[in-house]
Amino acid sequence: IGEYPKELDNDKRKKKCSLEHTVMLEGLPFDGTETDVQDLFKADKDDILEVYLPKTSIYLAKKSIYSSRLRGYGHVVFNSVASVKKALAMSKKKKIGKKKIIIKECYKGKRSKNMTETTIKEDCKTIMVNNLPYHATNQEVRDAFKICGKIAKGKNAIRIERNTKTHRSKGFAIIKFKTNESAYEAIKKNDEIKIHGRPTFCDYYEDRDDVENTTPKKKPKLSSD
Repeated sequence: IGEYPKELDNDKRKKKCSLEHTVMLEGLPFDGTETDVQDLFKADKDDILEVYLPKTSIYLAKKSIYSSRLRGYGHVVFNSVASVKKALAMSKKKKIGKKKIIIKECYKGKRSKNMTETTIKEDCKTIMVNNLPYHATNQEVRDAFKICGKIAKGKNAIRIERNTKTHRSKGFAIIKFKTNESAYEAIKKNDEIKIHGRPTFCDYYEDRDDVENTTPKKKPKLSSD
């Protein structure tokens, strides 16, 4: 669960995880396409390793159907750092349709302290790990977070969330620890834990098992018959 295909060349996978080889795009039109993005970088189009455009589902009331559209941002991974520098220099100089596209480095800084949980939740052993490299593996997540404490056993103890159709990572994972103290330790570390140089941010995650184990069971109603 959540593993990336083994046949992918390891050097390419590391580059796809690397912040130095990646640029972030903002201001993308909701109906934009991967081809539109590639056309922004015509001179270095052959140097593109991957274009990642997150989508969201929206409900079209008039047609009574669900449709998908871009979230307005995306990532482009280049094979060389030289292409990244060229792309950054093009920020706000290129358009898709009528929209100027912002091209910038991926986030490397620290998360604001007020965005981090400061108190331990006695009933929660599960966390959500955000800002995960799209091509990180379960084992890499395990290796990074084992310093916080023992991770629960089972194949679902670490779960990288993926698109059910494309199998692409959504950029976050769920980790269940054996104790709530370990979960809190991971959250306290904030952006100190890095995977492929990318800082990860953790929040408590309401796991169904945690809720079931702490919620008192309601007494069954007695029949009036």
